[in-house]
Amino acid sequence: MPLATYKTLVPASDFDRSDIPQHLKPSTTRIVAYGGTKIPLYGTCELTLSHHNMSEKTTFYVVQTDGSVIIGLPTYRKLGLITLNYSISTDNSTSIIQTQCTTLGDIKAKEKILSEYGDVFQGI
Repeated sequence: MPLATYKTLVPASDFDRSDIPQHLKPSTTRIVAYGGTKIPLYGTCELTLSHHNMSEKTTFYVVQTDGSVIIGLPTYRKLGLITLNYSISTDNSTSIIQTQCTTLGDIKAKEKILSEYGDVFQGI
C-alpha cells in the first residue's frame, strides 16, 4: 500500500514530525520491484476488508511508491471476488487437466502451458 493511501486512512495526529506514521509495525521484509529496484518499506498494518457479507483481516506493507494498493490472491478468494474452477476431462484415454480462472480469463497462458508441458498432463 502506498504511503499516500495509508495517510488517507489514518488521522493526521498519528504521524510524527517526519510525516511517517509512528504506529506501523516494523518488518524485516525487503520489497523489490520486477526490475530489481528496492522499494522503501515503512512497516506493516492490519486492515479489515469487507465485500458484501464477508470480511477479511489483511496485512498490508506500507511502501514509498506511486502505485496502486495491491491485494493478494488469497484475500480476493476469501472475499469471493475471484473463483478458480478446476476440471479434469478425458479424451482417448488421455487425461488433460483444464484450469479456468473465471475472473482473469487468461486462455493464452493456459494454451502456452499445455503446449510447453503437455507431456505432464497425459496419462496417470
